[in-house]
Amino acid sequence: MNLDFFQNIAWFRLSLYLILSTFFLGNLATFLKKNLFSESGYSRKINHFGHMVISTPLLAFLPANILIPTVLVGSVLVILIYGLSSYSQKEYIYGIVNGSLRETDGIKKRFFFFFPLITGNLALVISVLIYPLDFVRVAFFTVAFADGFAEPAGLRFGKNNNYSVRDYIWGGYNKKSIAGSTTVFLFSFVICFIFHIILNKDVYSTFKISLIYGLLISIIEAVSPRGTDNMNILLVAPLIVLFLQFFFK
Repeated sequence: MNLDFFQNIAWFRLSLYLILSTFFLGNLATFLKKNLFSESGYSRKINHFGHMVISTPLLAFLPANILIPTVLVGSVLVILIYGLSSYSQKEYIYGIVNGSLRETDGIKKRFFFFFPLITGNLALVISVLIYPLDFVRVAFFTVAFADGFAEPAGLRFGKNNNYSVRDYIWGGYNKKSIAGSTTVFLFSFVICFIFHIILNKDVYSTFKISLIYGLLISIIEAVSPRGTDNMNILLVAPLIVLFLQFFFK
């Protein structure tokens, strides 16, 4: 890495993002987990969605030469902050991560937090490096909204419409719901549709592209082994958009 790499990092924006998305957002999720939500899936997804909300105005629309090094360094720092806080004895430091730990995971609760965090950040970095940034943004917002709201929707509305998908990595079956999968489809469809309308694409082609995109993303989310859905969406979603644009051009 040369000096230009570090000079191109948006340090002020990155610092503000790190403070808001870890200390403040993490402790908010922890507070809600303790005092409001009986199931940790809600507070976990508040943290998930909050990261995206905070990063959107601060980082998501930076120019490529600034975005790429900022994302690289930011991903490393986020993982480091969460890693250190997860073993802290201080209430508000441990609070950074506590709201995102599922108590139902037992002794594996740290693993099933850090595994998707690390693989998701790695997938984001790879996508930023190999795909057009506009397509990466589609994937980014798909993870933020579609995946972000799927678990809360499933917890709230999916108790009577569950289905199971075999997990070929961790073994056993992952419980999904029609409500959660429908949420993934709807948000994915809307995000893809808005993206293409902004680019002044034909409405009919945009509808077809968005419909297929939403269906494919909902399938990817459903069949992904536990903890890999964010990674899979970030890696595959830009490729899907590229293919669909080529097919329907």
